[in-house]
Amino acid sequence: MLSSTAILIIIFSVVAVVGFSILGWQSYKARARYNGRELVTTHQFYVDCSFSDSVSENCLAEVLDKIARAFRLNPGKLRPDDKFSELTVLDSWNYGSGIADLEDILKEKNCDIEASQKILTVRDFIIWYCKHEAS
Repeated sequence: MLSSTAILIIIFSVVAVVGFSILGWQSYKARARYNGRELVTTHQFYVDCSFSDSVSENCLAEVLDKIARAFRLNPGKLRPDDKFSELTVLDSWNYGSGIADLEDILKEKNCDIEASQKILTVRDFIIWYCKHEAS
């Protein structure tokens, strides 16, 4: 007969395995969605967004690279309207936290919390970053 401690350990183990499997599956599905996209060049991204003079193509390339590295994606797979709330699904134990990487960039630029809460999409981050890069 199993002790109550052994039963609790078994239940905890099963719940943990199922939980991590679900999280891993969500991350896999999200990564497959992004990886299945056509590649877009930085120049095409720039043209499609019609950025004002506050965003140069060089700054855009730099920001796309930072975001892509944070979430372990090819920069050409990112789109302006990608939401960080959706990109965070790509975070995992294996890859780390892309949001934490981007928060470090915000801290480096002395971004206040109120301003950072308005950064919801890749486009928002690009505009914010390039504006602060120029100043």
